[in-house]
Amino acid sequence: MIEDGSHIMSSAALAAQPQFQALEQRADELTYEALGLSQAERYLVRDLVHDKLQLLGGKIQVEMAKAPDERAMKAYAETLKGELDTFVAVGDDAKHRIQIHPDQRSAIVAIRLGGEYPEGGAIRIRTPSAELSVELAGLRQRLLSQRAR
Repeated sequence: MIEDGSHIMSSAALAAQPQFQALEQRADELTYEALGLSQAERYLVRDLVHDKLQLLGGKIQVEMAKAPDERAMKAYAETLKGELDTFVAVGDDAKHRIQIHPDQRSAIVAIRLGGEYPEGGAIRIRTPSAELSVELAGLRQRLLSQRAR
């Protein structure tokens, strides 16, 4: 509990305040810079501190259980592309292209190496066609039945 003069705020209420979130984000960035962490390492730390530790404690926030929005998918794709490009690291003609085709319950991520970037750049998030949606549903069912065995 923290008293701010007019009332007492719980730590959860304090953490929900935009000013606190901005301050926390700035402190995180300064720490990452001081430690010399790469973008991939920063992602892993954020994932551990903000997501995994809460799951281990039995806390599942609504944001963690819902489907990611386009911004989150793009951030994921950028991280994935950066890691793959760094791993290959053979020149501009061998950069990766990422396409994400989400539906209501899952997504297909297509990764291609090399070639020209299509219109829209190296990362694209596209609503799947009706035909691809049917394929996604079938693939999901096959994976679930294999997992159940």
